[in-house]
Amino acid sequence: MKYYCLKYRLCMQHSFDGNEENRHSHLIEIRITARHTKETFLEFADMDSILEQVFHPYQYRYLNDCPEFEGDTSMEHL
Repeated sequence: MKYYCLKYRLCMQHSFDGNEENRHSHLIEIRITARHTKETFLEFADMDSILEQVFHPYQYRYLNDCPEFEGDTSMEHL
């Protein structure tokens, strides 16, 4: 069975109350295991590219500035 294990580290900042004085950083490690379930299978470079598209906009960002979080930048919401 063909599968990939990918690891992505996402470093971001937020403040729990929207006050930049309370700004602090988090390093989140995301591990993804993908296995072959259909006749076609994405190559590693394609999967890595998809992850980059998803996570890159948040890398080294202050999440309170991101409209998609609508003021809730808790790690649970993330």
